[in-house]
Amino acid sequence: MLLVFLKSAVMKTKVISSLFAAIVLGLNCSFAQVYPSFDDDSYVESVKLKGQKPTIVDFVNNYLSDAEGDLGAHLSDMWDNYKAGKPQEKGMKVTVDVRNGYARFEESYSEANELSVTEMCYWNCSDGKHKILAFSNSLFADGKFVEGQYTGTVFWLYENSTRRLMQIGASEIGAEVESGVEHITSGYDGKNWYYEKGGKKTVLTQEEYDTWYADTHPVIIYHLPQVGKEIKVEFWTPKRVKIKVLTWDGLKFHIPNY
Repeated sequence: MLLVFLKSAVMKTKVISSLFAAIVLGLNCSFAQVYPSFDDDSYVESVKLKGQKPTIVDFVNNYLSDAEGDLGAHLSDMWDNYKAGKPQEKGMKVTVDVRNGYARFEESYSEANELSVTEMCYWNCSDGKHKILAFSNSLFADGKFVEGQYTGTVFWLYENSTRRLMQIGASEIGAEVESGVEHITSGYDGKNWYYEKGGKKTVLTQEEYDTWYADTHPVIIYHLPQVGKEIKVEFWTPKRVKIKVLTWDGLKFHIPNY
């Protein structure tokens, strides 16, 4: 009887071990498949390298080779001066940290009390096959964030073996953040300005609506790190600035509750 019990216990242990191994294998496979494939339908571009492995200089060169608009023109001028060892114009500054894979462009205009900050950085992926590249632009006036034509953050996926780059959504790498108003409907219904939350509709005057909207719909800014694996995200409203941190684990970002 004891022998039967022991055999039964061993069998249960083996079954549990097998189930655990299957779960772990499944998790590993799901992580390994976190990135989309570079297929014929994807818009991809090849990155020209000076060495065997890309540096932040290669990624900046690639971005500015096709940059458009006023921001692209300003960044290109600053980049050309940097590479030629020439001094930057007044209020302009370029920081390049090849070791940590980071570049920063600053344009400061004292007469208008404005500051434009553009950052680029990348992270190596733990699968050994990819890198995640990020680009972010922020514009400040009188110390407060201002939404502009070029402000925002974009991510790309780089494939080491083919040296190709493809834009990737923030949600695909866990970097998408919620403002807290995703489930609130609001606007003008033809008669009144309103917002509706949890099935309850609140009617407002247009002035009240404008104030409510500004106070509850934050502008989101990503500050890319020069060192480390954390992105600081700021949520700006007229009343406050709330900070949240995204942490890179080698395959995607993790967003703590807030």
